[in-house]
Parts: sequence; C-alpha cells; structure tokens
Amino acid sequence: MIQHTEPSWRPQHSMEPYIDHLQNIKDQFELFNVVHAVIGNCSCDLDSVVSSLVYAAFLERNYLEKESAIIPIINGSRVDFPLHSECVYFLRQQNININQLLFREDVNLRKFHNEDKLRITLVDHNQLSPNDCELMTSVVEIIDHHALPRVWLSNEETIEMAIEMVGSCATLVTEKIMSLDPEFIDRGVA
Repeated sequence: MIQHTEPSWRPQHSMEPYIDHLQNIKDQFELFNVVHAVIGNCSCDLDSVVSSLVYAAFLERNYLEKESAIIPIINGSRVDFPLHSECVYFLRQQNININQLLFREDVNLRKFHNEDKLRITLVDHNQLSPNDCELMTSVVEIIDHHALPRVWLSNEETIEMAIEMVGSCATLVTEKIMSLDPEFIDRGVA
C-alpha cells in the first residue's frame, strides 16, 4: 500500500525536506500509477541539475496527482557525478547529499514506459539520448533554452513547451514557477 499524502515538505529555506521525501518513496515507484520523471541533460551541468531538482519539487507541491511520483533524475552516472565539481560544490552548500539524488541508472524508465506509467519532462535539453529514443512518446513537457529540433514540431499540440533562447534553463523554470506559484520561490529554492 502506498503511503502517499500531500507532501509534508515545504520549500522554506531548504530543498532538504524534498530530497528526504524522495528517499522515502524511492523504493515504492512501482506502486505508483504514474512516475513523472523530470530529466536534465546528459552534461549534468549546474543549470540542468538545479532545473530538474527545482521543477520536480514544484510539480510535486503543485500538481500532485493521487498515486503519482514526481522525481528529478540526474541524467548521468552516479560514479562520474563527482567530476562535476561545480554541481557537487553547490549541492554541498545547500546541504544536499548527492548520495540521496536519483541518477539515470537508479530508475528503470523503460519498465514504467512499457507499463504506460511514465511521463517525462525534459529540462535544459530537448532530445532524448539514442539509448532512450523509445521513451519519446512519454514526453509530456519540454523546458529548454536551445533551438527545438524538427522531431518535436509535429507534437507541439500534445507536448507542453517552454522554448526560449535565454541564458539558462533555470531562468525559464523560474519564470514558469513565478507565473503559477510565486510563493514557491523562497530563499532556499532560489
């Protein structure tokens, strides 16, 4: 039985409670009706990591569907992540334990896709890796500051898109959050 109620965490001064919430549900993903993965780009740069963490937390707080898990996925290897020193430094400054984050190898997205339980939001990129092309039909949203490839043009009516050539994806994520729930962006999230 899923023990899933309204999130007890609130983004007041820290993302730690949200990361703790993810730890509480990470072994229960298969019990949820929907697994909504917010996936950053495979470069695992700071813009991508922050955008996926913050946008997943925002979705969890504001659009929590009963029986759904909304999870940020660092789109790279857990073993290689320490090489991204700017991310490691920033996350440590925010008291976020990188061992508690979910990496691409931690979640079997294909399984959820095959069960028609997967929803994907792409942040800071708009193309799935060649290994994940079959997941394309699970993409429901794209937030990106790069040009959109032709492959998505026929899906503009079915996929929510925020594509704008700005300096960072975090800008687009912040703009979207501020337009829908300005109280979400507090000192800890900012």
